Amino acid sequence: MSNARFASERSSSTRRRGASVVVASSCTSRRSSSNLLQYLASRPGRVANREELLVNVWGYEVPSGARTVDSHIRSIRRKLGSDVVRTVHGVGYAVEDGAA
Repeated sequence: MSNARFASERSSSTRRRGASVVVASSCTSRRSSSNLLQYLASRPGRVANREELLVNVWGYEVPSGARTVDSHIRSIRRKLGSDVVRTVHGVGYAVEDGAA
């Protein structure tokens, strides 16, 4: 059996078994990264700390889970390049005017 055919069969059987949850999770993750980049880009040059991002992008009432922000920043950098989002060590993240 060819790899392409196996992948196709596996993919369709996975879909039948509820991969829509995985797909939804993946879409939510992309949407969160997009919302994060949009938030930072709407405030060019301004540094946003993790707590601010958790409250304003994800809607957390109690900002915990700072690694969530780091994970999405890593994803943005992997897709768009490392120079899109600037890290201000010990403070937060920023997008410069015209970078995004």
